[in-house]
Amino acid sequence: MKRFVSGVSARVRAAVRAARVVAFAGMVVAGVMTVTAAPAIPAGAASTKTPILIGFIDFESGPNSLPDRHNSVLMAVNQINAKGGVDGHMITIKYYDSGVSSEETVTGVEKAIGDHPTAIIGLPVSSGVQAAASVIKSSGIPTLQLASDNSTDADKIGANNLFRPLATVTEEAYGQAKYVASKHPNTVGIWDDSDLNAATQMKLVQTDLKSMGVKNVIYRESPLTPTDTTQQVVDMKGADALVSGGFPAAEALYAKQLAQNGITAPLTMSYGAYATIAFKLAPQNVLDKDNWLSICQPQSSTSPVAKSYVAEYHAAYPTANVVSSAPQNYDAVYAVADAIKAGGGNLSPSSVIKNLAKANFTGACGQYTTDKHHNMIHQVQVISAGDPTKNLGVYKNLNSN
Repeated sequence: MKRFVSGVSARVRAAVRAARVVAFAGMVVAGVMTVTAAPAIPAGAASTKTPILIGFIDFESGPNSLPDRHNSVLMAVNQINAKGGVDGHMITIKYYDSGVSSEETVTGVEKAIGDHPTAIIGLPVSSGVQAAASVIKSSGIPTLQLASDNSTDADKIGANNLFRPLATVTEEAYGQAKYVASKHPNTVGIWDDSDLNAATQMKLVQTDLKSMGVKNVIYRESPLTPTDTTQQVVDMKGADALVSGGFPAAEALYAKQLAQNGITAPLTMSYGAYATIAFKLAPQNVLDKDNWLSICQPQSSTSPVAKSYVAEYHAAYPTANVVSSAPQNYDAVYAVADAIKAGGGNLSPSSVIKNLAKANFTGACGQYTTDKHHNMIHQVQVISAGDPTKNLGVYKNLNSN
């Protein structure tokens, strides 16, 4: 099933109208927020079909909670509901806080499961997915994780209901290493913030760089949620290229302290850097020479679907920055909707899981094709931090493991 969209048409206008009448039914209470996108049902008509409930688990609190984190999800829901839903089933969303710790993620998952959603999307922390794996598996609920460590592949944890609509840590590391190695550096400095995914990714980057002919590597690590990275920064003197991985706040701190200590080697950041760029967590003059490994940056794509997404996002949220819009979340909502539609409107977990396993469509982030590990997209990009519309390298058809 392919979903091609071109131009800003009736779908865009419907999405904008729907976005303006989003009804926030409820408020954040104990880490749960209910958001019901107002359905566009023709006058005099009403949907009697069971609604689709999507539980979205993301950073709803703390320094990694972004102000526009709901935008792309709501845009997808509004577009779908404006057309009458999925075979008449309207979509409702509930948000749950994943936090950064494993304990917070497990709590968020348990709250979501308790509301009996049709599907779950989110879970951005790999260690949290590891901790919640048995709960996710036993629930049987189709779950699309947004954590990229390969330790949480569906077949690794034995959860046939688990899918991943973004690149894996293996694919991300390869993209960073391939780009940096193409610049023929003598010495590469690598840093991470001890997060499971970041640490795994940077170790893979180190291995990949050596296999690509880079002989000299400096590797340093800071504690999780660091307040000072000066020592690790100073150790990078002598490197002519830098690679980093970590949560946005930590990676922004590292970038700022590199500049403060006179280290000017170009830095290739991890995918969380989209927040650093969009919300200016580090000064722009610090980032102008740098770049980041992107799992999805439609502003730099020539794809009709990506261009349409950018136009529709600007129309729905005129003051928001597309860089931080998380289009993979938008695509994940459509993946669930397409799986339900492929089953003839069947909302049963078995039907949705069966069709997610056969997913093959083009989204805002690129081509989605589910592999045997239930990883769904197999490309990454390197984007200029000074100009997010500038694509420095695209790596496609990657192996997710």
